[in-house]
Amino acid sequence: MSKERFVIFHHNDFDGVASAAILKDALEKSGAKVPILKHVSYDILSQWKKESFFKPYTNKGFKIAVLDFSYHPAADIWMDHHNGPFKKEKWQHEFKPDGLRRWEPGYHSCAHQVLDACRKQFVYKPSQHIREVVKWADIIDFAAYKSAKQALDLGVPAIGLTRAIGAMESAGKSLQLVVKAIQHGGISLAVRLPVVARAIRYLQKTQKDVAAYYREHSQTTDDGKIVYVDESGIYGRQQRYFIYFFHPQSNYGVRYFLQTDTNTWHISVGWNPWNHPKKGINIGQLLKHISPNGGGHEAVGGMEFKREREARAAIRRVLAALSGK
Repeated sequence: MSKERFVIFHHNDFDGVASAAILKDALEKSGAKVPILKHVSYDILSQWKKESFFKPYTNKGFKIAVLDFSYHPAADIWMDHHNGPFKKEKWQHEFKPDGLRRWEPGYHSCAHQVLDACRKQFVYKPSQHIREVVKWADIIDFAAYKSAKQALDLGVPAIGLTRAIGAMESAGKSLQLVVKAIQHGGISLAVRLPVVARAIRYLQKTQKDVAAYYREHSQTTDDGKIVYVDESGIYGRQQRYFIYFFHPQSNYGVRYFLQTDTNTWHISVGWNPWNHPKKGINIGQLLKHISPNGGGHEAVGGMEFKREREARAAIRRVLAALSGK
C-alpha cells in the first residue's frame, strides 16, 4: 500500500464514520495516504449505479474504498454487512470476494468487519480507543442497547456522538473532522470537537420537545403491534427509539421523513429491539422487494424516494406486509 492514495466513501452514520476511521488508520500505518473522505447516503443511488461514478478520482490516480455502503465494481476496497448491497444483478454475478472486498452480513457492525479485515491484511494493531469504538459500533448498529431509555441517553458519549453525527449530516456539514478525531483519539476526542459539542448541547436542550413530538404524533395499528410516525417536523433531531419508549408493546416501528437538504423521503423500518416479533419478517428483504433502493438487515432497513406519493405508497405496502395482509 506504500505511496498509494485513497478516497474513502463511507455511510453517513456512526458505523460508517467509525469504519472510515479504522481503515484510514490502517492504510496510513501501512504507508498509504488518505487525503479525501466522503460520506454518502442512499439518495445518491441513481448516480452510484453508473460505472463511471469514481472517474473524477481514478483519473487522478486515486484508489477507491467504500465502507458500510452498497457495492460498486470500481472499488478497490469494499466492505459491507447489509442485506441487498448489490444494486445491479450483473454486479452481484460478477462479484468475487477477496481480502479487501468483502460482504459479510453476519457482522453486527461494519466497523468490526473492517477491523478484522485490517488485522489480517495489514497486520494492523488497533489502539485501545479504536477497540472501544468498535465495541460501541456493535451496540449502536445492532441496536443492542439494554433499554430504550439507555438508547436515548445523550449523556453517554457514544450515544451523544451518534446523534450529533446525524444532526451534522442533516445540516449538510462535513464529517471529516469526526473521522479524524475517532482515528486519533476515539469517542472522547470526537465529542470534544466544537461542532460536535454544540450539536450535543442543542440536542440535549431540545430533548423534551422531541419527546413531546413523538408522544403526540406516533400512531399504532389497531392491534398495537406496529408503531409509525412522520418525523418531518423534527428533521435533524429524530430519535428513533422514542417510538418504542412510548409504545413498548409494539413489535415493529416505521419512521419516515422528508430530508429537506436533498428533498428526498427516507423510510426506516425495524423490529422493536426489546420486544421482537415472533417469526419476524426479514426487513431487509421486504424493503428490497418493495423498492430497488431498499435493503438492510433482518431486523432493520431503509429506502428512499424522490416523490412523496411514491414514499407514502411504499409506507402503505410496508404496513400491510407487517400486518400480514
